[in-house]
Amino acid sequence: MTRTFAFALLILVALGVACGGATTGQPPGGTSGIQGTVLLGPLCPVQRVGSPCPDEPIAADISVTDPSGKLAATGRSGPDGGYRISLSPGTYVVTAKRSGSNFQAAKPVTVRVAAGAFTPLDIEVDSGIR
Repeated sequence: MTRTFAFALLILVALGVACGGATTGQPPGGTSGIQGTVLLGPLCPVQRVGSPCPDEPIAADISVTDPSGKLAATGRSGPDGGYRISLSPGTYVVTAKRSGSNFQAAKPVTVRVAAGAFTPLDIEVDSGIR
C-alpha cells in the first residue's frame, strides 16, 4: 500500500511539473485568457523575393500586467513558441523576452480578454538583425 501511495504521489508531482509554466490570475484551465505563438524575427539581414526568411518560434518568458502595471500572470512558451495563459476578463499589457537573453524582447502589446474566450495573440520578439 505504501509503494502504491508513493508511486501515485510521484505521478502527481511529475504532472504538476509538466503542466507548469504559467501562473495566472485564474486557476489553470480557466475559460478565458490569451493564447498564441512567440516568434523571433527578422532572421535575415536582407529579405529577397523568392527567398523567404520566416520568423522562428521560440521559447520565451511572458509577463502579463494590468493597466496599472501590477503583475497579473506569467508564463512561458514552449520550444514551438506556443503558449496559453488563463486570465480573468479585462485589459492587459503583455510582454515577452527570449529565455536566456537580456536583449531580445517584444514591445508591450495591449490586449482585451473577453469572458469565455481565449484571445489569439502572437507575440513578435525583435532579433536585432537589420
